[in-house]
Amino acid sequence: MKKQSPSRKSPSKAASRATRSSAGKKKRGPFATILVPLDFSGKSRQALAAALPLAEQQGGKIILLHVVEPPLVRNVPEFPTYVPVPITDLVKAATARLNAMARKLVKPAFLSAVLIEVGQPSIEIVEVARRRKVDLIAIASMGRTGLKRLLLGSTAESVVRHAPCAVLTVRKR
Repeated sequence: MKKQSPSRKSPSKAASRATRSSAGKKKRGPFATILVPLDFSGKSRQALAAALPLAEQQGGKIILLHVVEPPLVRNVPEFPTYVPVPITDLVKAATARLNAMARKLVKPAFLSAVLIEVGQPSIEIVEVARRRKVDLIAIASMGRTGLKRLLLGSTAESVVRHAPCAVLTVRKR
């Protein structure tokens, strides 16, 4: 009669511990952390509406982000230099609005963080995704084409090009 090696006889102790410890926990899917940048428009809310079921199905968490763009004003008409305007009031208002939106739209069990950043939206979104090691960015696309896109740019397009993770773009026709 052949003797079986211990590894074939029974599962290892480590494997059985892993099985026991994960039995009570819900498995997290590939999109464990989802970043949803919001500009408070209806279109950005649609991106959140698309991200919420993913977080629920995958056992994931949502990070809400709003980026405040610093307004610039001309210093004097003769010189084309710009000076930044104090933005503390804008940041306070955005913080209050984003926190209210989070309380209203996201179940606490699925909310990881509510963040306000100051800067250029596409750059800040990618940076937060990198720092927070997010698995997915769910972002609204305004669907601009032609001259409007050339003049106004596309935050979603820039995020898609530079993101360190998968990007879900949401666009209503």
